[in-house]
Amino acid sequence: VVHDSPATLLYQSDAFLLPSRFEGMPISCLEAIGCSKPLLLSDIPSLKRFQTDCTFYCLPDDPESLAQSMRGFISNKSAIKEKAKITMPIEFLKYSIEESAKKYLFQYESLLNQST
Repeated sequence: VVHDSPATLLYQSDAFLLPSRFEGMPISCLEAIGCSKPLLLSDIPSLKRFQTDCTFYCLPDDPESLAQSMRGFISNKSAIKEKAKITMPIEFLKYSIEESAKKYLFQYESLLNQST
């Protein structure tokens, strides 16, 4: 189903769930972080960058591991949601335009220094 405002759905949700086998840089995780939502993610290398006190991981292709992660979240849902309201805005700053620009500049400077 196509939705006109995915952010509306995120704001209405208790958490963001991404049980995936492969990911690059999922914009959906950044959107969830921007909405201050706890994350339930697959334990794959590309999603490890989103590890916080409000992130739960499950093994890919393992429904029992996913259920266990969901139970972990549900067992303390109110406290985790409150913590996410504090943690996720700070986490989101890592992906701001300013921070991204600093990382690109550092990378370019490193490459230029190697070539001289």
